[in-house]
Amino acid sequence: FEKMVFDLGTGVNSGDTMLTVGSTNRPFDWNNISVENGASWFSGATASRSVTLYDGNITLQNYNVTANRLGDFEYGLRSDVSGSGTVTASKIFFDANKYQNAAVTYSTTNPFPSGGVFYSGISRLGSRVNNNTLTVDGVGLPSSSQTYAGYNMSATGNAEHNTLILKNITTPSSAYAYAGHSANGNATNNTAIVRASSGLGSTWLYGGESGNPSADVTTGNTLRVEGAGSVVSDIFNFEKMVFDLGTGVNSGDTMITVGSSNRSFDWNNVSVVGLRNWITSIGVNNPTATLYSGTLNLTNYAPTLIGTVGDYEFGKKSDAATTGTVTAYSVSLDGNRFQNATETPTTWASDVHAGLSIYGNTTNHNTLNINMGLDNARAGYTNAQNGGSESNTLNLNTGGSITNGYAGYTEGVHLLVDPTSETNPTAVDTTKNADAKNNTVNING
Repeated sequence: FEKMVFDLGTGVNSGDTMLTVGSTNRPFDWNNISVENGASWFSGATASRSVTLYDGNITLQNYNVTANRLGDFEYGLRSDVSGSGTVTASKIFFDANKYQNAAVTYSTTNPFPSGGVFYSGISRLGSRVNNNTLTVDGVGLPSSSQTYAGYNMSATGNAEHNTLILKNITTPSSAYAYAGHSANGNATNNTAIVRASSGLGSTWLYGGESGNPSADVTTGNTLRVEGAGSVVSDIFNFEKMVFDLGTGVNSGDTMITVGSSNRSFDWNNVSVVGLRNWITSIGVNNPTATLYSGTLNLTNYAPTLIGTVGDYEFGKKSDAATTGTVTAYSVSLDGNRFQNATETPTTWASDVHAGLSIYGNTTNHNTLNINMGLDNARAGYTNAQNGGSESNTLNLNTGGSITNGYAGYTEGVHLLVDPTSETNPTAVDTTKNADAKNNTVNING
């Protein structure tokens, strides 16, 4: 035979094998193998489909995989071998792959099927796998399985802008989960969302991965943490982390715990969203949360203001004692009342204050009453690179004594432009100095 033609318009279903040939190994020119009714075969499909056209040893000349595209699908012929030119194969397939805009959900009402590999969007014919979403909600990942939001199995092609959502998983799961994976290309700008999933303690989570060691598998990949109580064995190839407070997080919660990880992040790529609504919804003036528990290598680290709500400032910080390049074991959110505070110490401490800022707000309108012996006392204390200290009052009352007392005290140089900004609260106005002014010390008795 010089040619082979496979007619898919004749009762062929996805997963079928059309022709099995025994011991032969006949040569065919790849250009002489064709399919009829290919586009109509997957018309109306919402997910990828594949049929085995030929099962048997065959030598293919001028072999080269090319893709046709129709909407979100690629379709065409391929064999079970890579490469081009003259190859020896054992199967020929016709694929119709949804390589973009695919959405798949596994849940208690739609459990995982049998098998070990699960995906949403896929390419086997060289398309760019993008904008696919795979959600796992309330069910465990099958043991040793591989789950992909975007999966590019082609000889060429990237996996980009795909989203993997793992939520409400409490069943222990030992598996591998990928937001984006490419056999040979880059896997960038993908997002993994983990929400309230304590069952991932034996699961490895990837933002991107590739079979090509020189590929970019990190740029733009984001780990987004929602809710509280998630546990993951390890994380790989993420450039950014985002912590969303507006998703069922209570004061004192830990959002995610990561086991054996020791991953590197630029501190500027670690962000927190939803602060204002979170504080309003939980009804606590000065809530705290552990954002991340696990070992991290941080660059450009310094405690950083997230936002200001009412009399309180809130910031992100780690447990590292220094700044710059540090190793940290936790990242947390905490707050300080920097204005309108009144304190009257009743027990000794080496340093006491009424209002405090460590993130750059100007401490103001704070009152500190001293009725006992103390070493260092500051009514308003700005312990930050920016921010002043104004209109604070220190009252030294009968029976009180202090070694060093200050109504207003600042270590700041300049002022923040707008610490209440929800987009850029840390912007500095270098034209304005951080002053300690209009403060009052009253000595009574």
